[in-house]
Amino acid sequence: MDPNIYIKKYTTRSNSELQKIVDSTSGYVIEAKFAAVQVLKTRGINLEIEKAIQIEFERLNNKKQTIEADKQIVVAKIIKNLELIPIGKKKKWLLENGNELRIKRLNEYRFHIRIEGYFRSSMAPVIMCEYKNNSTLKTYPFFYLEPILIALLIAALFVAAHLLGIFIFNQLLLVVSIIVAAPIVTQLLTAPVLYYIIKDNFESRLGK
Repeated sequence: MDPNIYIKKYTTRSNSELQKIVDSTSGYVIEAKFAAVQVLKTRGINLEIEKAIQIEFERLNNKKQTIEADKQIVVAKIIKNLELIPIGKKKKWLLENGNELRIKRLNEYRFHIRIEGYFRSSMAPVIMCEYKNNSTLKTYPFFYLEPILIALLIAALFVAAHLLGIFIFNQLLLVVSIIVAAPIVTQLLTAPVLYYIIKDNFESRLGK
C-alpha cells in the first residue's frame, strides 16, 4: 500500500501513538511504520530505528517493483503469442497433462479460451480474454447461451405437448423449471473452479 495513505492518516495521531506503531513487532505493515517515522520526523523527532525501517521499506518496495516488472514481461509474451492468431482462426497449445489449450481470435482484441480434454460438454464455461494498448490483459468468465436456448426450446415443447394433450404432466412447472435451470446451474457451479484452471494454464503456457 502507498505509504502516503498512512501519512495522511497519521498526521492526527499523537507522538506516543506513532511511537507504538514504530515499535510494534506485529499488526502493522512496513509501510505503516515508515509513514509513522516520517510523520515523527516532520515534528522534529528522529528515531534510531529510522534507518532500519527505511532499508526494510526500500527492500520490500524493490521486491514489489520486481514482481510487477516480471508480470509485465509475462503479459507482453502472452500478447505477442495472441497476436500470431489470425482473426477468426484457432490455435492449439499442448499442455503437460496431454490436454489442449485452444484459443480462438474473435476480433482484433478479443479471444475465446478453453481447455479441450477437461470439458467435453457444450455447457462448460470458458474464458474471454481482451488486451489493450499491448500492455493490459483482462480475462473474465463467459457462459454459453446455446444450451440455455436449447433448454428453453425443450421446455416450450413440453408445455405445448401438455396443452395439446399429447403428454400430461402432473408436475409441469417442476419439469419445466428443471429443464431450464439445468444448463444455468451447471455453468454457475463449475465456472469458479474452471475459470482459474483455464486462466492458470493460459498464463503459464503463453507466458513462457
